[in-house]
Amino acid sequence: MLDIGCVSSRLPIQLASLGYDVHGLDTRPYPFTHPNFRFYQADLFRWTPDVKYDSIVLVSVVEHFGLGEYGDCVMPDADRHAVQTITAWLNHGGQLLVSVPFGKP
Repeated sequence: MLDIGCVSSRLPIQLASLGYDVHGLDTRPYPFTHPNFRFYQADLFRWTPDVKYDSIVLVSVVEHFGLGEYGDCVMPDADRHAVQTITAWLNHGGQLLVSVPFGKP
């Protein structure tokens, strides 16, 4: 499982604590470690995983891609490009789980 944009979340550590093999990707450093958790600090548009994943999670992050606010590259239509890039990292039959904000700001 890969959690993209995980720096503000404890989800990867919680899942790793349950025995799952979890990878995390973010442009900023991740403050926690666990034997079942591997963290990669990189921009997703400049990173290539060594493995394919059964599931990839984007928890309230896709709307931030390409804005350059978190050390990532500035890119028009980055959300669309990100989804195309990320889905190529899934195993056949893998799942991409995405959450987005809802409601008025």
